[in-house]
Amino acid sequence: MTVCPLHEVRLEPGNTDPSSGPGNRYSFAWVACMGGVTSPDDRPDWYIRRVVFERFGTGTWLVFARKFTGDTGRSVNLHSSPIPYGWRAEWAVSPVAFDLFGGDFEVTVEPESADGRPYHFTVTPRSGLKRDQLVWYVAKAVWGRRDLSRKGEIHVWDITTRQKVVEAVGINTHYAGQTEILLWEGGYNSSGVTSTTVGQFAPSGLGRTLDEALADVPQAKTIWHSEGPTSSSLQQVGTVDRPDDMIRQVVTGIATPAPTDPYATLEAELAATQQALHEATDSIEQARTLCRQQITVWRAEKRSWAWILKQPAAQAFYGPLGGN
Repeated sequence: MTVCPLHEVRLEPGNTDPSSGPGNRYSFAWVACMGGVTSPDDRPDWYIRRVVFERFGTGTWLVFARKFTGDTGRSVNLHSSPIPYGWRAEWAVSPVAFDLFGGDFEVTVEPESADGRPYHFTVTPRSGLKRDQLVWYVAKAVWGRRDLSRKGEIHVWDITTRQKVVEAVGINTHYAGQTEILLWEGGYNSSGVTSTTVGQFAPSGLGRTLDEALADVPQAKTIWHSEGPTSSSLQQVGTVDRPDDMIRQVVTGIATPAPTDPYATLEAELAATQQALHEATDSIEQARTLCRQQITVWRAEKRSWAWILKQPAAQAFYGPLGGN
């Protein structure tokens, strides 16, 4: 076990980002951490959470935890960097990020969208989100592109279920010409939030190998946030034990999948059955309405009841559809 800092992010409604120009409705709070790697060559990058592709080419590993109390939008943000070319419009959207915007918890790989390919990869389905429990994840990104010798890859493991949940290879994980990203964590919603939205997280251990990421215990260095009547915020609220041994077992394939919660399975089955019944009921009501309308037309045409009752629409209406 390793003791890691636990942070809470609060997104508030009615916020804006003063640095993004007038009219925006951004709600966000970000932290950039200082890492624990002490090699002189690494130190400058770890201080501001830079990931230079040339130095992380074989893989960028992240070990982080999230508690999905609320939908805090973009939470792990591998953001485009202004180094060394300045901010470029074609890189405006983060190339890789972990998101929860009212649906599944997913990893978004934006450079894939340029070619019309799927770029949202489900990490945890919404039905499986644990709102009252901190969930640990491991992610590995290989920075590459389809048009380069090194192709991009994204791998994600859910430590709670002890399974690999995303494996995308041979993809674009950065924009053409891009050489590095910055790692920010917290919460972000570009459309704003309608009420206070809260989430908790353990910032990412970052490294070029899993062992290096597990050796990294990040500490908050810089925090910035949107502003409003009540500004969004982010602060450390305690600590949490990171299950290092289980993480290694899951990533290396030693750990067996966690046993399925029978109650959760039953809940999912009941929800699916309920949905099917609702859809079937809606279909029956639509059919009943169509048959009733046809019978009304026939009566207006002064058709005899004997003739009407022989028609399939009337037989269905007064029979299986239960009309009267």
